[in-house]
Amino acid sequence: MVFKIVQQEDIKLIGMRAKVSFQTMGPETARLGRELMPRLAEISSRIGEYTLSVQVYESFNFETLTPQTQFDKWIGVEVESFDNMPEGLESLVIKGGKYFVFDYKGSVANYPPVWTSVFEKWLPQLGYAVDDRPHFEKLPPSYNPRQEVNEEEIWIPIG
Repeated sequence: MVFKIVQQEDIKLIGMRAKVSFQTMGPETARLGRELMPRLAEISSRIGEYTLSVQVYESFNFETLTPQTQFDKWIGVEVESFDNMPEGLESLVIKGGKYFVFDYKGSVANYPPVWTSVFEKWLPQLGYAVDDRPHFEKLPPSYNPRQEVNEEEIWIPIG
């Protein structure tokens, strides 16, 4: 696996969120995307072309996660400021810090084993612990979960 360690400043996000579990994440994420994408032109201070898919866990512990574990799922875009916030959208600040970052290319269905290997193999071997800040993915404009192959950049907070 090719990865990098990135020291990231705070990220401001405008988007939408829902309370999900690993069991309900797929349909809820799709719903959030369908509701947000037509509204992107309303967000005046957007940075970049990518979309952020964010998971905010109350307390992340890979060993105790279950399919029923609940967390906040966000779909949004990075912005310079929260000025002119469109009605019906919400803001989130992803606190800066150190991140384990890698590129994933493949199907949504084939991602879980990669995700598992990061927490069971890569991070322990490198001596990193997962931090309680949000986890997120940077999705390019071409991203579509129905495509067989997508590319995304995975960001996992580490301490």
